[in-house]
Formats: sequence, C-alpha cells, structure tokens
Amino acid sequence: MFKEDKLIGWLNQNDSIGYNFILNNIKSTVGDLACPGGGKMVIEVIRSDTKVKGFVEKGQPRIEVKSRIEANVGEMACHLDLTKTNSIAEIEKIASKRVQDLMNQTVSKVQKQYKVDIFGFGEAVHRANATAWKAWKKDWDAQFAKLPVDYKVEVKIRRLGTVSNSFLQEMNKE
Repeated sequence: MFKEDKLIGWLNQNDSIGYNFILNNIKSTVGDLACPGGGKMVIEVIRSDTKVKGFVEKGQPRIEVKSRIEANVGEMACHLDLTKTNSIAEIEKIASKRVQDLMNQTVSKVQKQYKVDIFGFGEAVHRANATAWKAWKKDWDAQFAKLPVDYKVEVKIRRLGTVSNSFLQEMNKE
C-alpha cells in the first residue's frame, strides 16, 4: 500500500483476496471452505461481479459493496449430502459469509492500521454527491478511517464436481 508515493504497508494473502474482490479483479479462482461438521470443500469461482456504490446519508458518507459470485463445488471432504437442495443453499451461505468476512477484514485492517483509501471509496462518494465530496476531499483519509461499509454478497452454486460420497466416508466404512 502506498500513501503519497511512499510504501506504508503490505496486505497478507487473505487481505489481498478481499481487496481484489472489492475492486472486481477476481475473474476465476479456487478456494477452500470449512464444512459445518468438520472437513473441507473446494469451491471454484467461475464468475464474480462486484459493484461499489457511495451514498451520503444524514450528511455522512457511506459505502455499499455488492458482490454476485457464481461458483462450482470442486471437491468435498466432509459429510454434506450434495443431492439435497438445502445442502447447496448451506454451501452458498458459507461461501457468501467467507467472502464477506474477507472483504470486511481487509477494509477494517486498512481503516485502522493505515488510514488510506486504497479501494477508491472516495471516488464512489464523489460520484454520489460532488458537493459533499468537496468538503471531505481535504481530509478524506480521516473520513475514510471511520467510513461505514455495508456488504451484500450472493454466491450461487452452478455445478457440482465430486458428488459421490467423500473418500473419507468410504474409508471409514471399511
């Protein structure tokens, strides 16, 4: 991260994933999620679209980050029955929460530690209300540090990879 052409810090792996989701830089990727009953599953993001919108409410700036993600279940090493629709809905909920947590963690860290807008939230507020932006422009970094950000993440599972029982379940039967 840079502030006025000076390097002020680095993002770790999870923070950079959250950062790239916010900036809509994710085209496709693979990640693992923890299963509810233990174990892991692999999710492949095949499409991602994120929009950042600025608002001015009651004289204060606010940001909304909306992300729509399409994904495939690559592999499962847990005890979820993928033939049931409520299992798919549960995976979508887990994946949505994970992406939302990544984005929230990244923004919180940058707001608290570095107090510099690397996300372009100022530009979104400027587009929303140019006159209010003029007042905040000079000390935007201070405004950014306390800026409320709302996240709406929707993950849709399109296809299933390994739908048969997990190899772990098969090994336990023997």
